[in-house]
Amino acid sequence: MTPRVPTAPDPIDRACVVLGAASILSVVFVAEALDEFRFIRIGGASVAIAVGVGLLACLAGWLRRRGLAVVAGLAFLATAVVQVVSTATGNDWLSSNMSTASFWLGLGAGLVAVGSTPRASNEPHPEGSR
Repeated sequence: MTPRVPTAPDPIDRACVVLGAASILSVVFVAEALDEFRFIRIGGASVAIAVGVGLLACLAGWLRRRGLAVVAGLAFLATAVVQVVSTATGNDWLSSNMSTASFWLGLGAGLVAVGSTPRASNEPHPEGSR
């Protein structure tokens, strides 16, 4: 068994971690005291989505699993579609609004993009994946 040689973090994997962290940090908008600085409305089920899928994106970057990043991105995209349908039908299933849907749309598109980017030919693959 050959020892693992630490490599410099890949910018693509780092992007997954940053996008996931942005989702997790968006929970700060739960605070009502932000008034006019409350750029997105997030609460209820949308908090669980922001934290859960954000952690999945962070995990994808940390483990260097691009497929997992695509899954997280698709989850954000699906959640954005659910929010649009919820708003269009006059419901509030996720306790969020259209600004939250556009935030998730951006996170989802970013994660699908970085997850779909092929690795450089000289870049080492994580153990067990080829």
